[in-house]
Amino acid sequence: MHIAIAHPLAHDHVVGGNADIRKVKGAQIAKGAQQVNQTDQKARRVALKKYVRRDRRRLAAVLRAAIQDADIKQSVIAKRLGIRPNMLSEIVTARRKTELGEIVAIAEIIHTDPLALIRRALNW
Repeated sequence: MHIAIAHPLAHDHVVGGNADIRKVKGAQIAKGAQQVNQTDQKARRVALKKYVRRDRRRLAAVLRAAIQDADIKQSVIAKRLGIRPNMLSEIVTARRKTELGEIVAIAEIIHTDPLALIRRALNW
């Protein structure tokens, strides 16, 4: 015997039999799994941003120290790089993302091995 019942998750339509109830419950489970997956992805993105910011600060500190050790003014380095002095200031204070090419160019200007700068930042 088949009895039609109103299921609270069936969006105001009549659900009949166990097969329809399983479909609704399956959809609920899939939706719940999707929400958990989205939460996990968000947590991973937040953690990644945290590590990226930390590494950017480390690299900035290493660049700032290397520039000071080279005894070359930031304005001179910025001019040789072809950027505004405030942009270099943002790099060495970790307020601006740094491209690998910029690190290499800064290292060449201050007569330092760029790989040594990167290693120093990673081993901080």
